[in-house]
Amino acid sequence: MATSSSYNFTVTRDSIIKDALSDIGVVDYTETPTAAEFSNAARTLNMIVKAMMSRGMNVWLREEATLFLSSGTQVYSLGPGGDRCTGEVNTLRSSGLTTMRVAGASTDTILEVTSTSGMTAADQIGIILDDGSLYWDVIDTVTDSDTVVVTTGLSGAAAAGNRVFHFTNKIQRPQRIISMMRRSASNIDTPIELISEQQYQNLSIKSSSGKVNQAYYDPRRDTAGLLHLWGVDDETELVFFSYLRPVQDFDASSDNPDFPVEWSRYLVKALAYDLAPKYGIPPQERMLLKADRDEARYDAESGDIEQTSVFFGADLCG
Repeated sequence: MATSSSYNFTVTRDSIIKDALSDIGVVDYTETPTAAEFSNAARTLNMIVKAMMSRGMNVWLREEATLFLSSGTQVYSLGPGGDRCTGEVNTLRSSGLTTMRVAGASTDTILEVTSTSGMTAADQIGIILDDGSLYWDVIDTVTDSDTVVVTTGLSGAAAAGNRVFHFTNKIQRPQRIISMMRRSASNIDTPIELISEQQYQNLSIKSSSGKVNQAYYDPRRDTAGLLHLWGVDDETELVFFSYLRPVQDFDASSDNPDFPVEWSRYLVKALAYDLAPKYGIPPQERMLLKADRDEARYDAESGDIEQTSVFFGADLCG
């Protein structure tokens, strides 16, 4: 028996819309919906995928991020316009992307590092200084494989071997933080307990110095969430966390869903059900559409789980 040896099947925004409109009899499968029909259905489809984020079962949306600490700071803004938090540094829970190859002095703009791999102009670059602080600058040019030029210049001395970080983009606003840990300069990992707002408010002096051991995350409504840390840490340590990122929008007709392909049928059936009242589909027919939608969601969600042991306990975070 011959098979295709192909694994790249996908759908587009407009193919989902066309199938959904065909399901409720608005268009024949051989017909093309009007521009107004595409526009209306696209708006509804975006509402559906955004609403799905609240269910919290979307394991494919899990990402990892690194938060760079700032001395004395207890609240961090997480999002494109927020504090220095990126998903680019910790692919392998790395403690640093590179190090200083040659010691740097205060005001130096030419830095010799172990490797400039992955660095590009306009990247953020952070250097651990000899006083333990983390100095941030912007890359002006990457000269060669071990030399980089920064815009402002070091604010203090940095010995050979000091860690150097860099990244291009900050993360999107997390919907939810799943787990969190901090990593010391000597690569010792310690879990950070995620707590509720009430538990955080009940803590003693919020600006207490010490190692970060508890955190409360407020996702808020705008483009940045607020992460509250208890224990104002030093800048030589990093905070790693796993989080759920937002689902990407459907903007263009050729956009593929930000979902595994197993969810394609559900998106069609969910859109058909939501569009049905707008096209006067009778209640009894809408019940059949609802049954189709729920069946498709069950099939998709059956694979949307982690294959690990399950432990039950009291939810102390609310």
